[in-house]
Amino acid sequence: MTSSWQLFKQSWDVLRADTHLILFPILSTISCMLVLISFAIPAVLAIPWAETNWSEVNGGEIRLTPLWYLGLFAFYLVNFFVITFFNSALVACASNRFQGKDSSARAGLAIAVSRLPQILAWSILSATVGVILRTIAERTGFIGSIIIRLVGMAWSIATYFVVPILVIEGTGPIDSVKRSIQILRKNWGESLTLHLGMGLIGFLMALGCFLPLAAGIGLSVALQSPIPGIVGGAVTVLALLVLSLVTSTLKVIIQTALYRFAETGAAPAGFETALLQSAIRPKM
Repeated sequence: MTSSWQLFKQSWDVLRADTHLILFPILSTISCMLVLISFAIPAVLAIPWAETNWSEVNGGEIRLTPLWYLGLFAFYLVNFFVITFFNSALVACASNRFQGKDSSARAGLAIAVSRLPQILAWSILSATVGVILRTIAERTGFIGSIIIRLVGMAWSIATYFVVPILVIEGTGPIDSVKRSIQILRKNWGESLTLHLGMGLIGFLMALGCFLPLAAGIGLSVALQSPIPGIVGGAVTVLALLVLSLVTSTLKVIIQTALYRFAETGAAPAGFETALLQSAIRPKM
C-alpha cells in the first residue's frame, strides 16, 4: 500500500508536468459514451424485434440466441478499440517523455494511428475473451461466477503490459500477451500487488467524493430544502468523474514506467528504482 501511494504521487508529478496527458482519458470517455448511445438507441427501437430474435424460451428457461451474443461482441469490440486507441496514445506520450522525445498529444496520436492494425487485433481478442467469460458466467451458478471473476482478474494481470508492448514494440496481440507474461515472470513473478494497491487508493478517494453529498443531505434535512442535497449530489458526481479521469491517467503512466523499467533496468525520470522494484511483489 505504501509503495502504491508513493508511485501514485510520483505519477501525479508527471501528470502535473504534462497536463495534456489527461486529454486521452477525456476523449476515451466521450467516445465510449457515444458508442453506448449508438448501440442503445437502435436496441431500444428494435425491442419488439429483439424480443423474438435475441432470446428463446426452452422448457420455461429464457436463453439468449447467437444473434444477441453477436451484438454483445460488436459492442465490446468497439469499446475495447476506443479505449485501447486512446490508452495507446497516452502510453506513447509517457514513453516519449521518459526518453526525452516529443511527448505532445499530436505525437501520441500519430503513434497510436501507426499501430491501428495491432490495436484492432488486440480489441478483437479482448472482445472475444470478454464475451466468452460473460457467456460462461451467465450459464453457471454463483460459484461459477466467482471462478470466472478470478479468471478475469488473472487475465487482466497477465495482459498488464500488452498495450505498452504493442505500442512500443509493435507486436501482435498473441505475441504481446506472451511478452507481457514473460516480463512479469522475469522481473516480479506473477503477483501484481500494485493492481490491488491502486484499486484501494482509488476506492478510498472515491469515498471522499461522497462527502459533499452527505453534507448536502444533512443541510437539506436541517433546512427542509432539497437544494443543498441536489448541489451536494452534483458536486459528488463531478468529483467522481474527475477522480476517474485522473486515476486512469496515472495508472497508464505507472504502467508505462514499469514497462520502461523492465526493459532498460533504469527508473524513468521522476520515479524511484526501489519503488518500481517493489510495485510488484517478487516471487518467493
